[in-house]
Amino acid sequence: MVPERQSGVVILGFTVYPLQLVYLIDHKVTK
Repeated sequence: MVPERQSGVVILGFTVYPLQLVYLIDHKVTK
């Protein structure tokens, strides 16, 4: 495995996860 690619996936996960959390919370608040 290429370390650069793995770190890119980790960064992607760290950026997507909080966005999903914010989206879920926002969806619950608006409803």
